[in-house]
Amino acid sequence: LPVVRRVHELFQSRREDDEKSFREILDLLPGIDWSLYAKEYDAAGAKEVLEWISQSPLTAEGENMFNIFKATKGLDGVLSDQYGVIVGGFFRNDMDKYVKLLARLDRQSIDRVCRFTANNNYYHVVPEEAVESITARFEGRDLTDSERYVVETMLKATRAYITEKST
Repeated sequence: LPVVRRVHELFQSRREDDEKSFREILDLLPGIDWSLYAKEYDAAGAKEVLEWISQSPLTAEGENMFNIFKATKGLDGVLSDQYGVIVGGFFRNDMDKYVKLLARLDRQSIDRVCRFTANNNYYHVVPEEAVESITARFEGRDLTDSERYVVETMLKATRAYITEKST
């Protein structure tokens, strides 16, 4: 509970463009359980934190997304959709950085983040086109095993959205 409480306190006391609060919250994210946050401060409160992160210009800077990638515990329903907005937007804006940062996590985490990303991409990109662009971008590239795993997992997660109707 301390992580959840600390994130809540920092979020409530933040000022509009407060980089210090943003960084402090970001540093705590790997330890957050979103379902616990929603239970303590309601789902709308948790969604508000995720919206704030998705709207911050700092989110895509440096290695900030690495901590966000680690913050998937307890995500479901509206919270997983809002989390998807963050990771999906990052993926579409910087596929290379997405792959490099995500490749540093374990396979289970990679699988989860890719599912959230593919779900969000579905609302922005036709799945077949997404598969083509991911393939074109990384085909023949010199990738580490873990980076290759991210690309393959993202392709697999995206292909899950290809249906009879979408083709």
